[in-house]
Amino acid sequence: MAFNFEVETELKSNAEKVWDALKQHATIFPKAAPDKYDSVEVLEGDGLSVGSVVLFTKTETNGNATIMKQRIELVDEANKTLIYNVIGGNIMKYYKSYKSITSVSDKQGDSDGALVKCRVEFEKAAVEQQVPDPQLLKTFILQLFHQMDAYLLNITPN
Repeated sequence: MAFNFEVETELKSNAEKVWDALKQHATIFPKAAPDKYDSVEVLEGDGLSVGSVVLFTKTETNGNATIMKQRIELVDEANKTLIYNVIGGNIMKYYKSYKSITSVSDKQGDSDGALVKCRVEFEKAAVEQQVPDPQLLKTFILQLFHQMDAYLLNITPN
């Protein structure tokens, strides 16, 4: 059985800058949100293009590590859309499949702002399997986008 959720948020950085940062997420996310990542390693490809595989690791306060290996499936420049599938790591003990679809557009009526939408589609590893609370994942994603925005505004104002 497939599940999904969506998050949407407005950022102060312009859409082009946000899109460029999302494409470079393997480099930008650890700088923008060091509290969320201990390490990010590009295992295959350049970390920017379709087929690239990136490994994200975070050690939790209990000493356990959360590991997620993702493969970029689509980089759509015209629609500013990035799709990746999680293909490995201990996070897959919860999921049979996990896909993230993130798109960036200009904020309506504001040429300096961006609207970011993220849709997560997943299938549980087992029907009775408990998965991390989707609200926690939504909060994580929203915090990450806002930390990225603050980082972008700090390094190069709009």
